[in-house]
Amino acid sequence: EMSTIPGRGHKRKANDGSDEDIGIEHTRALENLVEFCNAERSGWMTALKVVQRVSKLSNEYFKEEGRIEAVRRYGTTLAPRFWPEPPSVCVLINSSVRTKSESVFAVDVERFVSAVRDTKTQRLVQIQEAKAVSPPQIEKVREIGRSIGALQNIIVKAFALDKPVRRRIQISARRLPLYRSSFTVRLLEPGARLNSVPPSRLGYEQILDFYRLSDCGAFSFGRDFKGPQFFHDIRRNVAILTATRGPMSPTDEIVSSSQEEILFSEYAVSGIDAPGMNPSSILGPFTAIECVDGLGECYMRDHDAEFKLVSELCATELSVRAPGDTNNLYCGQITLWSKKPLCASCSKVVQHQLVIALPKANIKVLVDDLESGPSLNNHNE
Repeated sequence: EMSTIPGRGHKRKANDGSDEDIGIEHTRALENLVEFCNAERSGWMTALKVVQRVSKLSNEYFKEEGRIEAVRRYGTTLAPRFWPEPPSVCVLINSSVRTKSESVFAVDVERFVSAVRDTKTQRLVQIQEAKAVSPPQIEKVREIGRSIGALQNIIVKAFALDKPVRRRIQISARRLPLYRSSFTVRLLEPGARLNSVPPSRLGYEQILDFYRLSDCGAFSFGRDFKGPQFFHDIRRNVAILTATRGPMSPTDEIVSSSQEEILFSEYAVSGIDAPGMNPSSILGPFTAIECVDGLGECYMRDHDAEFKLVSELCATELSVRAPGDTNNLYCGQITLWSKKPLCASCSKVVQHQLVIALPKANIKVLVDDLESGPSLNNHNE
């Protein structure tokens, strides 16, 4: 990350080890931190005041906000099936972590404090040396002692610079558990699922709204396993796949005049018996491989969300049921949206095996609404 301190990376000037030279260097570095802090302080204070106000709202106020938001997003009829995060709670969630610039500033403060502490350690050695000579160098001991005190004051001042940010994070982090502890599990029927989820960030949020407050044990997203689902930390990937019918044969237009008719629309969560779609058969046309996840664990990726979706599409709708099967007639659009980047196994399946199985399909892969690459257009030019 780019430092908030101007001139970072310049070599330290040679000096004679005097307190004055060392103090000047640290003073200048602190001035740079203060300059950045002063430019940001107004925004920090505004954000703190917002959080202080929101944190005083009652749990019932938050819940009413959630009900209103559900109606706004899904309409009066469907609203009871969903529980979106209340807008005020979203403020607390976003305020409970540092922004990118705040994180960079915090790193700069830590580096600055570390450098000051190194100097302070050197001063402590020097003061012991001054005391050890005979006779003790009293004036030098006093001089170094004042320097140590000044260095400690600088450390305290540096840590106090972003106090509004730390206070905002503290208030948010304390209020959120109080809100969440006021809920009981929202009952969903076993196997409950959504229909026609768009392959986009909007569709992903719809999935979260549907499963929020459900039983973590019954609808596991891989992190929490007991109590209501809050999605404050999702370990398992979520993917959504939509395929249009397309002209599958010269007579297909007799059946449907619209090439954009939806042939397949499903979502899946990585893992065995996870929420969403799970394969109807343990066999399929594609071959997964073992690879390492974000936690360093290596395992076969045949239950990844992306793998399950493309396998089910091909096996149930396109007569591609075993390795080597192909469908040379299907010309529809396949859009795969994934919350996380595709692992090595799923990349191989989607970008190579699926392309071979459906040579005329248009395949588009989106990663959290950011395209992972150009569309895989397999039409012969």
